[in-house]
Amino acid sequence: WNEFFSKRSKAFEWYGEYSDVKQILSQTLLQKSNEILIVGCGNSQLSVKLYDDGYLNITNIDFEKSVIISMLKANLRSRPNMKWRVMDMTNMKNLADSSFDAIIDKGALDALMSEDTEKTRNLCSKYLKEAYRLLKPNGRLIIITLAQDFIFKAILQRLSGWDISIQTVEANKLSPYLPFCIIAKKHLKINEEDVNVDFMFDVGGCTLEKEEKVSGQDSIIERLTSSQASHKKRFELSMHSPGRFEELHF
Repeated sequence: WNEFFSKRSKAFEWYGEYSDVKQILSQTLLQKSNEILIVGCGNSQLSVKLYDDGYLNITNIDFEKSVIISMLKANLRSRPNMKWRVMDMTNMKNLADSSFDAIIDKGALDALMSEDTEKTRNLCSKYLKEAYRLLKPNGRLIIITLAQDFIFKAILQRLSGWDISIQTVEANKLSPYLPFCIIAKKHLKINEEDVNVDFMFDVGGCTLEKEEKVSGQDSIIERLTSSQASHKKRFELSMHSPGRFEELHF
């Protein structure tokens, strides 16, 4: 990761710019005074844009020391209240219990679970347990992810009992990939058997006028998969030159 960031002088944004997620975040972060933790911050401008929009109580963490030092230097004078910590998102023991109103994860869990192994599933468990510990009652965990099957299954299994809603992130830049924003509200009970998710979009990825509740892990993943496939087909159609005809099966 040190090599990754050292080769990039500009900010690297996972799954879209701030403008692509601004509306979702403003609807979820109900008060500008919220204590916000951004995990796996990298050199993203997400926290900078949030700060400039009035969210002044932001703590950024990343395990890569060089990127934290770089971001601290870049923002120390212009954003003096912003905090930057070198820390592993699976072991945040230096942060106090119930100290955050919201935790924002923009691609961090996807990077943590780059493959489906017992090791990465255990890391996911550690991370989500830490998130539960750090959130205040009714605090929100906001995960922006491509929601690969194995990642989303891990999320559902470990956030059972939370109130979960999902929205699509429609990026301004064309992409065959459709990111999702998972918003999980913390409850005291975390071991309920059934999983219920409120979807804010239909199988085509289009925004619904009213939330639709879907129950059961298989049904939830089927909805995500259908939306991703439909989005990819629309992207492929957008790449064709005017007047060209090809048969595409939806």
